[in-house]
Parts: sequence; C-alpha cells; structure tokens
Amino acid sequence: MRSLIFVWMAASRGLLRRAILTGRFETLEECEKAYEELLGKTQITAEPEPEATEAPTEAPTEAPTEAPTTTTPLPPMVKGEKGASKHDDAKPAYHPPNNEGDPSEENGWDYGEHGDDWGSSCGGAGQSPIDIVKFVDIGGQTKSVLWFDYYQDPALTASTTASLHNDGHSLFYNEKSIDIGHVKIGSTEYEAFEYTFHAPAEHTIDGQVFPLEMQIMHKDPKGTVLGISILFKYGASNEYLKALKEAIPEMPEWHVEHGAHRAEVTGAHPDFFNIEEILPSGEIHPGGDMTFYNYEGSLTQPPCTGGVDWWVTAEALDATKDEIQHIRNAIIGTESMKRGNNRDTQELGDRKVLVGHTGFQHHIKMTGHKEDVKPDSRGYETGDAPWKPE
Repeated sequence: MRSLIFVWMAASRGLLRRAILTGRFETLEECEKAYEELLGKTQITAEPEPEATEAPTEAPTEAPTEAPTTTTPLPPMVKGEKGASKHDDAKPAYHPPNNEGDPSEENGWDYGEHGDDWGSSCGGAGQSPIDIVKFVDIGGQTKSVLWFDYYQDPALTASTTASLHNDGHSLFYNEKSIDIGHVKIGSTEYEAFEYTFHAPAEHTIDGQVFPLEMQIMHKDPKGTVLGISILFKYGASNEYLKALKEAIPEMPEWHVEHGAHRAEVTGAHPDFFNIEEILPSGEIHPGGDMTFYNYEGSLTQPPCTGGVDWWVTAEALDATKDEIQHIRNAIIGTESMKRGNNRDTQELGDRKVLVGHTGFQHHIKMTGHKEDVKPDSRGYETGDAPWKPE
C-alpha cells in the first residue's frame, strides 16, 4: 500500500508543476483548490488487510462415561506364601530341614558348618564325636566285655514292610515294631532301636577320616543310651551293605521341594533285617576278637544330649567302593548334606578313652534251661558267661 501512495504523490506533484509552468493558477489558493479536486477524483485502492476471524468453537462433547468396574476379592494369603514365585517351575528357596525333615528357616539346621552353628545346646564339654589316639594308655581300662546279640526278627514275613528314611540330616532306620537285637554289658541289656549313616565318618582315629560310619543306637530299661560306631574302609564286600544295596537300589534323598523322603523295603529281602551281617565273621563266632574304643560322649546331632556310652571300632571294617558309594551318594546328593553329614570332632578334655573287647551271645552254649528243647535265640540266659544270676 505504501508504494501506491508514493506513485499518487509523484503524479500530483507532476500536475502541480505543469499548472504552475503553464500559468494556469495565478494564486496559491487556486492551486490548493485544484489539488483538493484532484484528490477527490482520484481513487486509491489497496489490498484490504485480512480480517481476524475467531476460530470455530467446537461443539461441546459429553465426557465419556467409564463402564462400572467390579473386583473379585482375592483369597486370603496363606502364611508362607509371601514372596513366593508365581511360576510353577520355579525352584523354591532353600531352607534347612527341622527335626521332622520339613524345610524351616526358623527351626531348621544342617551340616553347612559341620555343627559349629548349632547353638548352645551343642556346646560345652563331653561332646561327640572325637578323634581317638590309636595307642591309648590301657592301664586300668578294664571294662565288662560288650556282648552282641543281633538277629533277624523271628516274626519277619515276606509281607513285613519297613523304611529307610532320609530327613535331610542322615539316612536312618528306626522301625519300632521289628526287633533287630541288642547288646549287653554285664547284666544290663541295651535294645537296638535305630541306626544312622554318616559320610564321611564322624569319629576319626589319629586324624584319619573314613568314608562311612554306621551308628547303631541302643537303650536300656532306664533310658541310658549306648552307641556302637562302625567305621568302614574300602576293601572286601560287607554282607549287610551288600544286602542293603540289593533291597534298596534307589536310595532316598532329601530335597526342599518334597522334604523328608523314604524308601520302602519288605520281608522279601530278609538279610536287610539282620544287622549281625555288618560284623565280620570269625572262625568261632561272628566278629572274631573285635576291639572297640570306649568313652563317654553325646549324640552327634542336635540336641546333642550327653550321657551316651560310645563304642567305636578300633579297626575299620571292609566294604566295597560300590557298597559305600551307594550310601554316600544318597547323602551327598541331598541338598542339606551336599558337604557330608559329619559333625567336626570335639575336644576330649579330661575324658578317658578305654579299650574293650567283644563277644557274641547267641553263639555261646546256653545252660540252665528247664525246657525239653533248648530255646532258640534271643540267645542268652542268666547262667551264661560272663555274667552271673542276680
């Protein structure tokens, strides 16, 4: 628009100059009048300025209405589910087994530190196992001979059933309804009620660690506990471990998913129920002239109760590598015992280690019975040596 005004002004000045030069206007007033007339006749046009228009207003729209939502209350969370994985194939977190073999962070225990973390109940003096010095001072060690009377229960039939258990602490057998025999010191009889396996062995001799130990536990009528510790080394076959391997080809293992586990065995394997076969055979009676170390100790696992009369084989018994490994694999293959289930040896302190010998009761000729037919074993009568009638 500004350029059009300049053109108009230039044209007006040209007309005015010509008028003055030609003498057409004699006064200034005539010139101005002519200028005004010229201004009125001349139409100046320019592009109109764009008019501002308001943006169209959108029609109001109603806010969408949300569909009503309903919630189904979740079932109450069961104690122990907090933090549990929702994946069915997720492996549950490891918790050590408690005394019943159930995984428990609060009450569980294992052999991760070989007993050093078991607490005050397993502390103090008089604990087991111990390291035994092989050549002990035998002066004044005399103690009554330990007599064995292990046997197969006469009531055993092919339909009899029993179990070998794995509770995450050991492999053990404790069938109360099946009699497996007893041992005797003097006139006191100790009934066998349980045996457990430990790999490697818990008791050591001059620091030597053996691959396997079997602990047979006994009680007298007053509740006093006597433990027989049988150490094994690699060698010739052991009749009992061989029978166990045949009766239970797949040993039970403990895992956190299922807890305690067991393997069933029946009377169709009678040798499994005759623990006398553990002991070596001698020319006169089983066991020959076996020697044992004897000392006062405790249970080797919680609650580590004291007052146990321990008898430990002075010489390890033979068993083949396969027979020993069959048991060891079930122990080492268990999550809570993957480093073995042996407690570290404890201080002997002021305790004495004695030396004792053995006999086998039911191979001694019985005397003093009044029946027409000599009674079968249970084996002994009060007339039998070395004890006397009370």
